Amino acid sequence: MSASKDGVEEAFTRLDKERLLEITYLNGGGRTFRGDRQNFLSFLNVLRKEGESGFCDVVLEVDGQSFPAHRCVLAANSQFFYTLFTSGMRDSNEKHIKLCSLSSSALSTILDFFYTRDIVVNKDNAEELLEAASFLLLNHVKNACATIISSNLSISNCFSTKRLADRYALDELKRKADSFMKENFQAAKQQKEFLDLEPYEVKELISSDSVRVEKEEEVFEAILNWVKHDPSDRTKELSILLPCLRYGSLSPKFLEEQFEKDPIFEDNSFCQNFLKQQRRRRRSARSNKQPMSKERPSARIHDVVIGVGRGNLRTSFCYDIQSELIYKLPDPPSPFFQLGAAAIGRELYTICRDRHDWDDNATSLMKHKLGSNNRFFDRFWVEINESLLKPNVCYDKAIVLPLKEKLYVLGGCMSFENRTVDMQCYDPNEGEWKAMAKMNTSRCMIGAVATNSYIYAIGGKKSHVTVGEKLVERYNPEANEWTSMADMFYIRVNPQVVATSNGIFAIGGLTGTEPGYCCEVYKESSDKWTLIPALPNRIPKISLSLNDEVYVISGGQSWKYSKKKDLWKKSPMFRSLLNGFDDFHFVQLKLPKFCYEQYYRIAAHSLVRYNRSYYDCSSDDDDESDYQDPWFFWGDDSSESEW
Repeated sequence: MSASKDGVEEAFTRLDKERLLEITYLNGGGRTFRGDRQNFLSFLNVLRKEGESGFCDVVLEVDGQSFPAHRCVLAANSQFFYTLFTSGMRDSNEKHIKLCSLSSSALSTILDFFYTRDIVVNKDNAEELLEAASFLLLNHVKNACATIISSNLSISNCFSTKRLADRYALDELKRKADSFMKENFQAAKQQKEFLDLEPYEVKELISSDSVRVEKEEEVFEAILNWVKHDPSDRTKELSILLPCLRYGSLSPKFLEEQFEKDPIFEDNSFCQNFLKQQRRRRRSARSNKQPMSKERPSARIHDVVIGVGRGNLRTSFCYDIQSELIYKLPDPPSPFFQLGAAAIGRELYTICRDRHDWDDNATSLMKHKLGSNNRFFDRFWVEINESLLKPNVCYDKAIVLPLKEKLYVLGGCMSFENRTVDMQCYDPNEGEWKAMAKMNTSRCMIGAVATNSYIYAIGGKKSHVTVGEKLVERYNPEANEWTSMADMFYIRVNPQVVATSNGIFAIGGLTGTEPGYCCEVYKESSDKWTLIPALPNRIPKISLSLNDEVYVISGGQSWKYSKKKDLWKKSPMFRSLLNGFDDFHFVQLKLPKFCYEQYYRIAAHSLVRYNRSYYDCSSDDDDESDYQDPWFFWGDDSSESEW
């Protein structure tokens, strides 16, 4: 018995064993039964594979191979075949039909799909199946192929994928490929596919606001590399491509140097005239105090606030002050308590403690690079192996600050044996921690800030059980020494400290036994403190600076200090941080949007992961309950809550 006869017999056996399913009861005692439709298709497929000797009424010929089939099945699955068989043309009645626009393997796969309703699409066959499905008007197969192609989108194929999507009118795939190449322009412009683009494709790409680059110079270099790939034909395209640059983001010095040193611009009259025109525009813009031209959005510098959750709050974010948008950064690792955060350049650091281990080596340093342009590393913090010398830092009792490309940890808990190092420095270039000069009066619960040349340690306590201090000391990193400066007017424990060109602001803090609203400002030039108006009966929760102005968030409102009027007034700034963000360590930076736009945007409320009702300061009757030790809320067991 032949293999095909075996298949027929097997199909009949399945039919014999099939049991019909009762669907409905009818009037008069009758019933509706339903059989397995799949058995019918399977049987037809078996008959198809018998070939011409049996029941097939058409043979499709592709690449010299023959594929018997049933006209009714082809017409029921494909509008192409339905139209062909009903058109009345000569081919519509032919037994043998030649198809020239698809491969034999693709047709075989599609015919199996017609009879079984199952089709396997993978990265190896997706493109040829897409071509066949487009020819046979099979939109559902086209979409399946587009899904597979999209899932395999990469730097090396994003340009060809976009062309493929264009050819077959796959709008969603085209959008994804276009977005991918723009978001990954830095890597994509180095691919051979980029050098093979047509002039109109290059123009379309570099003209977009969505191209993500750190500097506009990268776009200029991409144009130059593309032109030099075939200078004899492409030099003339400079007149189309150069005007697409965003000269507001381009360094004038860079442009001049490129035009002077590269011979490709020397004999090009358009380029020389273009350079002169840009010089005139720049002079005009400078005299009118206006920007040169529209900037590339990704290269535009923004004021941002980075927030890293304190203690157990495992979350971090980037807040764009201008747009008031929040971008979700990777969660700090578990099971660490976050003790402090700072940034050196675009590298964000957090110092943390293993909440289950309080030994000497339990303190860790984590790093996350902003704007790495690496989708893998964008999702993680990296642990740096170098541990602090001693774990003398405890929750909310120490400060982490950057100064001159180094990281400093000062203050900390001084109530326990062997916790004697109250100032440590980490140099990323050397990769190690060093003990620095101790403060003249070792303290924890201080306020601290770094100016251009010094670190100031303000207020605090000598131990957890003593009263607060008015002391102020200044650290000089060049001499590695502390100097006592003028005392403050008030005792301050855990004050908030902000430095501007107008001075160092000490805001709030426990003044004696009561939560403080009072504020004062220190002038470095005169070594004097001056009292300024107290906050309007509000406990300061967050203190930030912007454009050399001081802002305080408290009581669900933002307050700005007006030096001219010497008062605090309500401000619309930082509206997204008004509620529920006082349990974060904050770092303020100026960054190009390139550094954080790859992270996904979130709503402010999604960062609040526990009940913060105890921070509600909406009334004017603030009391001590609003200022309880945060460990009361965070401690999971008695040993932790003692801290």
